Amino acid sequence: MAIELKGAVTQALWFRIKMPLVLLLVLNGTVMARPNGLRLKQLLLDETPDNGGIGQLRNRRRAIYLFQLLLIVTIFVLSIFKF
Repeated sequence: MAIELKGAVTQALWFRIKMPLVLLLVLNGTVMARPNGLRLKQLLLDETPDNGGIGQLRNRRRAIYLFQLLLIVTIFVLSIFKF
């Protein structure tokens, strides 16, 4: 699309803001959410329950999900209001 429009889209401010946010969303999912998911799986499979570790991990995951939701809403708003 960018080649066909000869760079008109890539020069727009909303596009320049949106693309790093999309990359940040992908990196947040791979760098932060995946290790926490693996640790949660390990804690749940462990025979000796550690409720403090699970609660702390649950709070981290909640923060990650809220951050991802904020990024998605921001990307959505940038897609609607092209300035």
